[in-house]
Amino acid sequence: MNNLCVAHRGFSAKAPENTQAAIKLAMDEPFVNWMEIDVQLTRDGVPVVIHDFSVDRTTTGKGKVKDLTWQEIRRMDAGLWKGREFQGEQVPSLDEVLQLVKGRLKLNIELKTSGDMYPGLEEKVLERIHAHQMISDVVLTSFEPKALLRAKQVDPDVKVGLIIDAHPRDLLTRLKKNRLFISVDRLFSP
Repeated sequence: MNNLCVAHRGFSAKAPENTQAAIKLAMDEPFVNWMEIDVQLTRDGVPVVIHDFSVDRTTTGKGKVKDLTWQEIRRMDAGLWKGREFQGEQVPSLDEVLQLVKGRLKLNIELKTSGDMYPGLEEKVLERIHAHQMISDVVLTSFEPKALLRAKQVDPDVKVGLIIDAHPRDLLTRLKKNRLFISVDRLFSP
């Protein structure tokens, strides 16, 4: 298979999204080159890999990620909702995911934020990426252009990409204005 395959939240069709089980299943597939994950910050500033702004849907806990500590989230079961065979899965930290995939997969790390919801998110994520020496193996993406601009301010060499769910008429102008555009066929920044 010569096509680039990106595992969305790990192998989320078979295992609970954004968990080590889903990540390991994705890594077992020889055609998976990239994986997309979602990152947010806990109340105590730990980058964690979870999609929703609340833990309600994918864990046994309740509440918003930003209002919970790393230890509180760590005690929640993040696998049971997908099936008994996944009971005991946890919400992983970004560090755990980076350690697991280093040298095996490249990562599209979506910065899950809205406005200034997570002050310091970009710095904390880039700090962890650099600690694992994986800057050349990641692209940071977000629906939030300001998050991408902040990431570029922290590290001008990081690759970033704007996620859109529609095609606004002024897309090209917005991308150029935010310096997130190179050419028509490439939406990642230099």
